[in-house]
Amino acid sequence: MKRKIKTPEDYIPTDCWQDAKEFFLSIRDDVDIYKKFKCFPNMNQNEEADKFVAWWSFERFAEKPESLLLINDHLDEIIKKVSSCNFIDGYEQLQYKLILFYRLLNEAGFINE
Repeated sequence: MKRKIKTPEDYIPTDCWQDAKEFFLSIRDDVDIYKKFKCFPNMNQNEEADKFVAWWSFERFAEKPESLLLINDHLDEIIKKVSSCNFIDGYEQLQYKLILFYRLLNEAGFINE
């Protein structure tokens, strides 16, 4: 007779944890890189990208974790949009990605100005 192993209702598979961790770390790294490049005087500033960086740095996603789900749901679409633009350098590409994150969250009401 086989025994049924009961899994807890809140069980999350290991691969989901790993995917979530990679997603979180990729955004964190993007924000960190953007902040480092922004320190150079000849780098163009963008208010929307800066607002997303501030939102992330103040960990506003902790108040509304569904905002991260929204970004994750639209991540492929955002990456396609960024890669379809022929940016000259990686900073502009990264900046545009952060702008799109900001616009997505702002339209959904996750960023309060």
